[in-house]
Amino acid sequence: MIEKWKASVLEAAKRHMRAGESSGSSQKSTLSKLSSSLQYLLVEVTVISLGLDENVVGVEANQKELEGDFESTREQYLKMRDENEVLYKQNEELAERSGAAQVRNDDYLAKLWLKEKEVRL
Repeated sequence: MIEKWKASVLEAAKRHMRAGESSGSSQKSTLSKLSSSLQYLLVEVTVISLGLDENVVGVEANQKELEGDFESTREQYLKMRDENEVLYKQNEELAERSGAAQVRNDDYLAKLWLKEKEVRL
């Protein structure tokens, strides 16, 4: 985009210079000043465009870094989710075993209580 602008400005300056060559020397002086000003502006625009190019490269590098961080975080999340599923299933199994053991323990205590009551009678 900036390259197209530079080319069009240079072309316009050349046209004015050619037109000035056929006219008087005062126009040549004015056109010479205009040419110098345009060349200075082109240098400034080039510097600005280089800065923009560097910024674009920096933004692209930052985006790639963020995408890498996102992918790494996503992989960690999926791994943790899978580990949590395993732990949840293990917890359920332990709770079932604990509940069954508690029932057996309650039955045992009830039988002991009955035997103790029979012994006292």
